[in-house]
Amino acid sequence: MGELVLNVRPVVSLYPKLYSWWRIPEESVWRVARKLLGELREYLRARDARIRLLEPILISSIDDLYSQETRTRIVSGADAILAINAGAGSQPILIGLGDLGLPVVILGLASMGVEEREVEGIPGPEALDAYGELRRRGFSARLAVGFGDVLKWLRAYICLKGLKSSRIALFGTPASYIKEVVTPLEYLEGRLGLEFEVIPLEELIEAYEGMSAELSEVREVVKHVKGTASSIGAFKEDADKALVDAARLYLAMRNMLEERGATATAIDCFGFMDMVYERSGVLRPPCIALSLLRDEGIPAACEADLDALVTMMIMSAISGKPVFMGNLTYISPSKGVIRISHCTIPTSIVKSYDVVSFHESGFGATVRGRVEEGVEVTIARAAKWLDRMLIVRGTVLRSGVGGPLECATRVEVKVGGIERFVEEVEGDHHVLAYGDWSDVLCHVCRMLGTEPVVIG
Repeated sequence: MGELVLNVRPVVSLYPKLYSWWRIPEESVWRVARKLLGELREYLRARDARIRLLEPILISSIDDLYSQETRTRIVSGADAILAINAGAGSQPILIGLGDLGLPVVILGLASMGVEEREVEGIPGPEALDAYGELRRRGFSARLAVGFGDVLKWLRAYICLKGLKSSRIALFGTPASYIKEVVTPLEYLEGRLGLEFEVIPLEELIEAYEGMSAELSEVREVVKHVKGTASSIGAFKEDADKALVDAARLYLAMRNMLEERGATATAIDCFGFMDMVYERSGVLRPPCIALSLLRDEGIPAACEADLDALVTMMIMSAISGKPVFMGNLTYISPSKGVIRISHCTIPTSIVKSYDVVSFHESGFGATVRGRVEEGVEVTIARAAKWLDRMLIVRGTVLRSGVGGPLECATRVEVKVGGIERFVEEVEGDHHVLAYGDWSDVLCHVCRMLGTEPVVIG
């Protein structure tokens, strides 16, 4: 489960016009560009360590652009190109970079020198012309007008790279009650290039039962969960025994993922619980295991919902943080509120959490988290066959809402356009990420051939 890194090749594009009065010294452009690229490198490193700028290359003529040596240098080890418009009629260079088969982000050199780099800049006429032409030719290209835009669009390319290199360990297959509403894994393999391995639930249970409760690793996981939780709720059984079993399952799943080099996972939760109950008569949900795996950066979906899993993988890759998947349990057009509820919120994205029993049954340990109010969030779900993705922007209104019929963690979000949301909704499970990622999600959707439907 290696680190996901996007290697970006900066290419400074300068194409002096053939006018005697228009000459720009390459040395001065190169000096300014390298200085500003150093600032951009520090900016990106502070905000997303997964983005790495390679050594820049200066191109100042068509001969340079079509030199095989230069072209090899550009693409070698690169996942994307940062095309920097240095002016003087550089349209041919910027457009020609699209032929190299890598996604391109175009940024004006002047944009890199303005004070408010995240919100405005000067792309230059060459950048505008080239961006329009690249899009007309069907190339993957985006225009940036500041450092913030560069970060945004490169995160989209991280997402696409992550999807192409994903290996998914699927414990069981989609639950019987959702088999008809989720995309078949064979289609996802062909459409996105994902690689699935289906692991029988019996194999997971064997690994879980073989995980001794006396192992130091098990004790460390229990110590961590208890030590970071605000409280332990009322249980009808020994709460420590429920936590030990949750830790055993988490370690069994993690070991199996590591053995297979898996970068994401999903499990038929109720199928697993039913098999354990038949064998031992105890209720053992995989909720804490999924929470802890997400904390480690592994998208982990409940109920083997593959469309929710793909949405989680996309939103985790874009944001660089764990995300929350849950049921849509409440919709109020009059209040402009929707509620997402589940028992598997990552412990690293809540302000506090309690360990409680599964659905307040008194058995099986889960997490009840509380989310910071007023936080901007994006909620999304990919539709079956990936033909559309519903994307909703909103703000956390409250969490910790009462009600025993719902899952432990309940997050209410204020959004606009609820009536349209009700019309467009594609299914139950939705994925919530901190921040407004709607622009990047739309770009990813278009590159995947998926129609983005934005609400709020």
